[in-house]
Amino acid sequence: MKKFKLITGTVLVLAIFLLAGERTTNFAGKIQDNFGTGIVLSTLEVYTTGINPQLVYKGLTGLGGDFKLNGLKPDTYKIKISADGFEDKIAYVDLSEKSEQPKVFKLISNVITLDTAVIYGKRS
Repeated sequence: MKKFKLITGTVLVLAIFLLAGERTTNFAGKIQDNFGTGIVLSTLEVYTTGINPQLVYKGLTGLGGDFKLNGLKPDTYKIKISADGFEDKIAYVDLSEKSEQPKVFKLISNVITLDTAVIYGKRS
């Protein structure tokens, strides 16, 4: 009987430790333009998916357009990326499987280039 109680207690303690230790994952990537150049200070928003999406992270990318988020729960996330002079981008990322490769997001420029304007005038 003592052995049974000892084994049962040990199993319960191990189960509590396993359930209490929540798995987390990291998410790294880079925001680039069409030419592969990193976009400085892009806004990155990460949302949970589902019926009631929650904002998990909001921040800016680094000088090379890179970012790294630590401690996310393995799940699927909605990513919203915006930067001045570029179209906003929405992407879905599955972080349930471990991946060491950083994700690369390319933004499309929405800057309009105008031709040279020549202005004529005369003195009055």
